[in-house]
Amino acid sequence: MYDLGVQGVNAFFQRRPGAKRLIPRAPLSGLTDGANKIFYSPHAPFLYSSFSAFMYGTAVVAGSFASVDADRGVITFNAAPLVQPLADYTAVPLTQRQIIYFCFAGFDLMESLYTRGLALSSSSSTYVQATPEDDHAYICTSPATLSDPTAGSLFFSTSRIQRQLLERCIEFAYLDSLSYESAAGDVNFRERMGGVAVDAIQRPKNLLAARDALWKDVVRAYYAALDEVDPTGEHYAQKISPVHTDEYKDVWQWQTNANGLVIPKWINW
Repeated sequence: MYDLGVQGVNAFFQRRPGAKRLIPRAPLSGLTDGANKIFYSPHAPFLYSSFSAFMYGTAVVAGSFASVDADRGVITFNAAPLVQPLADYTAVPLTQRQIIYFCFAGFDLMESLYTRGLALSSSSSTYVQATPEDDHAYICTSPATLSDPTAGSLFFSTSRIQRQLLERCIEFAYLDSLSYESAAGDVNFRERMGGVAVDAIQRPKNLLAARDALWKDVVRAYYAALDEVDPTGEHYAQKISPVHTDEYKDVWQWQTNANGLVIPKWINW
């Protein structure tokens, strides 16, 4: 099943790879006196799934050796290190919790566009209603049947078209939030920097333009998801005839009559 806490978070950065920074073998700050167990990362927040620590040149796995707070960059070792620990991780501009909130908003947007009665469960074995505070949120058919939703001959988690709709909705939810915040908080000012005037009022306009362009992508992904599930055209409340048939011309080719009314071709008013 598709997990918003894993695949959803990764999809959030799919179209903005420059937002992630790989931090290799970075020292964790903290006293190595044989008693201190708490160390800190100077590059928080980072992706929890990307974190791995190294002590004595050997990689150790999170969970078995320490608890990791990726949002605050706090690593608590089970045993106090005797040498300075190093770590690999991917630094990101938003906390994982913030990204999951946008994933939930994107899921809700997808369901409002294409209502299928899908649900989110924090467990993949027994249904437990997921919240943005959970680390996992599996997309399932319904609370009664905890399974991967079908999409035509595929499943939601294996269909690139269905995932594309969700991921565009997640991206739109993020951009929509930026647009609201910018419109409410940005002010118009002009500042001289080396003879160049900076006008902050353009930022809300640019965000709005990007939001409108992305919405077109969301709509295209929505129709593609519909077509994958039902290629007959019944989801449009009408079976669509082939383009070159008389039936298609009579039903779908429209014209304007002398009174300016838009009517089907075959109606003679």
